[in-house]
Amino acid sequence: ERKWSHKTNKSFDLYCEKNDINLVSESEIEIPNDFKEFKNTNSLKKLLFINNQLEKNKRVLYVDNDCFISPNCDNIFNKIPKTAIGANNVGNLYYDIESQSVNLILKEFKQVSIKRCNIISTSVIILPKSFKKHLDKKLLLENKQIIDNELGLITYINYVIHKNNLKVSFLDNKYNCKILSKTDISNEESYQ
Repeated sequence: ERKWSHKTNKSFDLYCEKNDINLVSESEIEIPNDFKEFKNTNSLKKLLFINNQLEKNKRVLYVDNDCFISPNCDNIFNKIPKTAIGANNVGNLYYDIESQSVNLILKEFKQVSIKRCNIISTSVIILPKSFKKHLDKKLLLENKQIIDNELGLITYINYVIHKNNLKVSFLDNKYNCKILSKTDISNEESYQ
């Protein structure tokens, strides 16, 4: 966990309470023995967590723990069709380095090539139940090279979306997330 998680978690609690949404922490997931060869367990843990939650829920909203949710934020589940993936388009954001890295990783393993403007952010993403089949243990193991890196979550989800031509509904710009800097979180009053 990042050192400011206790501050962002407060915004998650308030958002979930306001919208009657269950909040679950990924810290509850343990890595099964089948995945002992993975070096970057952070990305793997997130994928296993999402898989676990899709077993229990029709849709999952995954939010990185370095994002604040504004108290005025609408219920994001009402903004995305129930069978679609909801996400921010990285090409329209500030993720140039990440989008280049995702493409380099996929190119290295001779996988799908994605245009810069079509990279999906995983900082805030809604995944429907139908996405669960792409998180099957066998598939995760088969795609170890794509997942087992620092950007494994964003790389694997983009790989699955583009390889399978999955429908993505882009979130309104007001849902664009911003990775927090030390300066942003030092002014705690603005988030209360």
